[in-house]
Amino acid sequence: MKEFILKYVLRMLRMNKQVKTIRILFVDDNQETLDTYEESIKVENDSLQEESMQYKAYKALTYEKALDILDENRIDIAVIDLDLGSGFTGKDITEYISKRYSIPIFIATGKPADFDSKLIGPMVKVLNRDDMSLFDEIKKQMQSKLVRFFSKNNGFLEQQIVEFFWDHMSKNLSYWEQYTIDEIDLVLLRHTTACLNEKLYVNNYSEKCFNQYHPGEMYIYPTIKDKHHTGDIVKKNDDFFIILTPSCDIVNKKYDYYVLARIINSSCTKESFYPIKNFAKIFEVDNKDKEILEPSIYFQDLISVKKEEISEYHRVASISYPFLKM
Repeated sequence: MKEFILKYVLRMLRMNKQVKTIRILFVDDNQETLDTYEESIKVENDSLQEESMQYKAYKALTYEKALDILDENRIDIAVIDLDLGSGFTGKDITEYISKRYSIPIFIATGKPADFDSKLIGPMVKVLNRDDMSLFDEIKKQMQSKLVRFFSKNNGFLEQQIVEFFWDHMSKNLSYWEQYTIDEIDLVLLRHTTACLNEKLYVNNYSEKCFNQYHPGEMYIYPTIKDKHHTGDIVKKNDDFFIILTPSCDIVNKKYDYYVLARIINSSCTKESFYPIKNFAKIFEVDNKDKEILEPSIYFQDLISVKKEEISEYHRVASISYPFLKM
């Protein structure tokens, strides 16, 4: 009797466990291949009975069908054939997704070398169809903290926006009617991101009143602005600098020179230095063999660079605005 009760309880616990569904879009011009993917999904789900994750397949034979599925459903991952046997290719769908959705993409092909290498990156991977462990790769991607955050399955970002709308924006609807329809989207986006930053900075449930920031939040890498700007970290030869020219001067073009402060790599921090945390991690890709020790801004070592010559200083990162004004 005890064994029966135990089995019943365990079964109920499994039934009540929240199961996360990973929705995968398969795009291939061969119906047999799509059916094989779907069968693989069933086999994989059977092996995951004791886990809290299941897969669901969406199948598309054409480019147009793939776009319809993407726009009408919540898709977490796309697996795309490179050659769709029509006027469109896997590259076309990859470019469509990368402009609208933040989901991982796998290109499944027998000719990996034929895919545009410029599109390949951490979120776009090419797998050889003849030798690939698709579900192992999918599991790796879904374990990524970044993918999880931007996934529609997470919902954290959407929840923050919903709370902000009802707590703040809904009380000022009439004020925002003064803007034209052409500019309101950008205006509201800027205002929303600024207020969300303020909201996430404050902690009303702690004695400290403010949430703890992490060093990685200080930097924007790669840079977003298309021109040198205040707070940019720049490099010339082996020397690093930070641009100190006031942003109002740059925006209004009231400057002839950029003011730069040297960034010193020192094992001991002097009083005249301003330490930069986590600086080395930004440059791990480009400087694997070079150790950067406790970098600091040396405000007593300032230089002026003509704006015509600033292009000689390569932009490697920017200090994000909340930290730039501190």
